[in-house]
Amino acid sequence: MSAPSRPGQPTLSVMPLADLGPAGEAAIVRLCSEALGTDCGSLFGFLSASTHVLADLDGRLVGHACWTTRQLKPSGVPALQTAWVDAVTVAPAHQRRGIGSLVMRRLADLTDGVELRALGTERMGFFEQLGWVRWRGPTAHVLHDPLDTLMILRTASSPELDLTEQISAI
Repeated sequence: MSAPSRPGQPTLSVMPLADLGPAGEAAIVRLCSEALGTDCGSLFGFLSASTHVLADLDGRLVGHACWTTRQLKPSGVPALQTAWVDAVTVAPAHQRRGIGSLVMRRLADLTDGVELRALGTERMGFFEQLGWVRWRGPTAHVLHDPLDTLMILRTASSPELDLTEQISAI
């Protein structure tokens, strides 16, 4: 499914992993590797059952984010069905033009049915501008990268959460 775009604006599409195919996966790996400055060749080794928001401009993939469903367990709250967001990237030549925000807003719309959205990042400022908040309490088996900060974005069905308490992946 694609969203129409204005001239000079990317077209957004949403695809489950199964529909990406080898060419789609390769385009995402190239984009992530270019944007992050590291080899992302193993990206799809841990993105099983993922859904991808793709931003295409003039036939080229310029933005991406995806999510998988995980269970996160904040202290004092039952386990929450969580959209775990990953691989949020924009091609370097197209950064700071609103593409990342466009992709993340679409992802938020698509994941409103879960109880929580979460991600790990070193770029807190970008996500804070979109309404994400930092989890300040301890995390247990949640983050892949110890340099990342856990951030969450509540949904309509998110319970009250104490962001200073522990949260665990189950």
